[in-house]
Amino acid sequence: MPEIGKTARGKEIGIKDGSLYIWDACKDCGKERWVRLIKGRQLASIICHPCSMKRADRRGYPKRELNHRWKGGRLKDKDGYISIILPTDSFFLPMANNRGYVLEHRLVVAKKLGRCLQPWEIIHHLNGIRNDNRFKNLALTMKQYHEKHTLEDALKKRIQLLEQQIKQLKEKRNEH
Repeated sequence: MPEIGKTARGKEIGIKDGSLYIWDACKDCGKERWVRLIKGRQLASIICHPCSMKRADRRGYPKRELNHRWKGGRLKDKDGYISIILPTDSFFLPMANNRGYVLEHRLVVAKKLGRCLQPWEIIHHLNGIRNDNRFKNLALTMKQYHEKHTLEDALKKRIQLLEQQIKQLKEKRNEH
């Protein structure tokens, strides 16, 4: 066996190409193997393939927790909704998208009902705040009713705003 750090050409060690290789040990299990060098740097990982697969999920991707951009499985989208990553053995996985995320407000209601929600079932945020996913702020509805509720809420907010503006104008008139 060569010593750790020894370099050799591929043809010298039984590999058909003439690239440079270094004898190195896996950082996890200590198994020694030849690792290809390109421009003096290791092309392969510092761990062997079996060890990298232990760190991977069932699809062969690195486990999410090991990614430097991992934020705990919660994402906020541009519209203000929160998505949660589901474990691969979750009962609610049919509700998830192809990346394994489900909208948190849908998950909250589904857990309370004890079943997966159907795609046509809509969850309405009663106070209009999209990241307020407390169960008492959520209502299960269907699309046609949800549009009505959303329009009513928008009209109520507009009426309140107009009433405040009228009140301010009256106060200014009374001052003069």
